[in-house]
Amino acid sequence: MRKLSFLSLSLLIILSACNPVKTIYIEQELPPLRSFPENVKKIGFLNRITHDKTPAVQLDSDFLYFGESRDGSNASIHAVYNLIEKNDAYECVMFQTDLPLVGIEEMPEPLASEDVQQICSTLGLDIIISIEYFKADFNKEIDETTREGYDQMTESSTTMFVATMHSHIEAAFRVYIPGQEELFDEYTMGESLTYVAEGNTKKMARENLTKKRDAVVSWGSSFGRNYASRFAPRSFKTMRMICKGKDKRFKEAFKYAKNAEWEQAELLWRSLEKSDDLMVKSYALFNLALLAEVNGDLLKAASILKEAEQCYSFKELLRYQRIIETKMDVQAD
Repeated sequence: MRKLSFLSLSLLIILSACNPVKTIYIEQELPPLRSFPENVKKIGFLNRITHDKTPAVQLDSDFLYFGESRDGSNASIHAVYNLIEKNDAYECVMFQTDLPLVGIEEMPEPLASEDVQQICSTLGLDIIISIEYFKADFNKEIDETTREGYDQMTESSTTMFVATMHSHIEAAFRVYIPGQEELFDEYTMGESLTYVAEGNTKKMARENLTKKRDAVVSWGSSFGRNYASRFAPRSFKTMRMICKGKDKRFKEAFKYAKNAEWEQAELLWRSLEKSDDLMVKSYALFNLALLAEVNGDLLKAASILKEAEQCYSFKELLRYQRIIETKMDVQAD
């Protein structure tokens, strides 16, 4: 048995040594689901529901809390602002107007085109993102039930009290462009939510329920981030192969690539590309094709892989060619 294990380990080591590639994770980027017009440089963010800021500390008891629209709309517009501003592609400005406040009980009419034009001219805006509507309904009645539990302190069974609160939250964004009668975009969302908490007494179970303000702020922030992500490039990590070779420069380049230090890695691969050894040259070209993919140039990656195949073909290279070809077909559609 021990001899068999030793043989298996030896075989794995040999196969590993023969494998010309290592795996690496690279950052991939997809275009936004929705793009602003090319001439947009400055974006204004407007809350049509309130001029009031969300208090730093909640002073009201949950029973007396009536700030759902205020706090939820503030969380929504700030989440959009923060995500788009972080992109560094636009100048972002939060602003208020003297127009009547709307959007607490029902979805309002859009801003008049002349108001949009006047606001944008005054503030030098190219586009306006506005939170138009935010409504949160919490059931006044809280369901109370019990269940049998176990108290670890006393090591005995006990009765746990369960409090359940139901709510429905809905909100909407609109996007305006000066000089354009139609809305550039409108995004609405609604969701029914259930909050459950437990306690050793009815009072404790109720006190452990999520506070209404926390609920609307959390939901509003998520709603705002989801909307802003429509206009932001989407990035994700994907696994790729990278050739290692015997030359120590491959090993050094791998360390750079692993840390996304692509310029340093490219210098080493370029030097290996000049090798008279066709296998080494093919490995170097394989890695340069990976670099082209990282830079978003799939045509260049495909061309480099063809050149690599002419030098020295191996199964990982052919597999990578299929990956690039599939990716090009998807983008063409």
